[in-house]
Amino acid sequence: MINICSPDQNDPVRAQFDEVNNKINLPQTTVLKINPEDYTKHPQCNFNMARAMIADGDLALDAHGHLAAQVELVGLSPSAARVLVTGMPGSGWDYWRIEAENHPHHGNTINAFRNGQQGQPNVEPPEPAAEPAEFVLGNHLLSDFEQGTFYNNLKKRFEDLHRFREVAGLNTLDRDSWPKGAGVYVVWQRMENGADMMLYVGLAGRLVNDGEGGINVNAGCLAGRLARWHPYCFQAQDIYQNHFEYGPQFSVGAIRIQPFGQRYRHHVPLDHIKVDCFLLSEIEARVSPALIESLILQNHVTLSGSLPPANNQL
Repeated sequence: MINICSPDQNDPVRAQFDEVNNKINLPQTTVLKINPEDYTKHPQCNFNMARAMIADGDLALDAHGHLAAQVELVGLSPSAARVLVTGMPGSGWDYWRIEAENHPHHGNTINAFRNGQQGQPNVEPPEPAAEPAEFVLGNHLLSDFEQGTFYNNLKKRFEDLHRFREVAGLNTLDRDSWPKGAGVYVVWQRMENGADMMLYVGLAGRLVNDGEGGINVNAGCLAGRLARWHPYCFQAQDIYQNHFEYGPQFSVGAIRIQPFGQRYRHHVPLDHIKVDCFLLSEIEARVSPALIESLILQNHVTLSGSLPPANNQL
């Protein structure tokens, strides 16, 4: 990784450039000038990316009212990173400058790497362990739904491929306990009768149009789900410290300025909470997080006739 920055000498935006894969990572708390309400500027794929990240909680207003990254935004194309931080289209290759003083291209734009590597293929991600149809669905999807075996069968498939992790109790407040990268997470409440109740199903990582005929995976990361406050919160402070809270009583923009005790309708102690994580990093284009999330939610609807209580839609 190489330290880079925007050309504004008074208040530069700092980032890191992966010269092997030609991708840019924007640090957590980076202030972005993109206007998610702008439906006219091009490329709209970048504005769509910003809107999706806002919906996922990866972008939100900071204490000063500025749109800011709530997690590290990784794997962005140079141009997409430029549009996010400026709100204006343009070549990212001619925008980002190499800040590392000991680098031979110090002060130059990252176009120096593009010229040197043009035509060279990016490093290919490892092949997934199984074909998507078998990996996800097997041969009995509807039957699994009706018999109530879908979720456990799906979990077993992911466990066999070392793509499953459980995070439970107070470990849910530890970012390092959560997996990195894209995937789906399912929040469960352990009930007094020994049963588990599904509270929420969410995803991290969406496929987005890169504006050049291909796709990128946005910056969503399972570990970043810990930073959300709408429609739920893993609460680490005040009256409901060490609780999972859901059922927000205020909008996403207003909830964080309300008293802690009034923000949510439901509060579950973390020692009654576990989170199942289905890991899809590096195979998102073959098995998207949105697909797995939708299947789990559809299964819940088929079995119970309702969504999990913290989910608003399917």
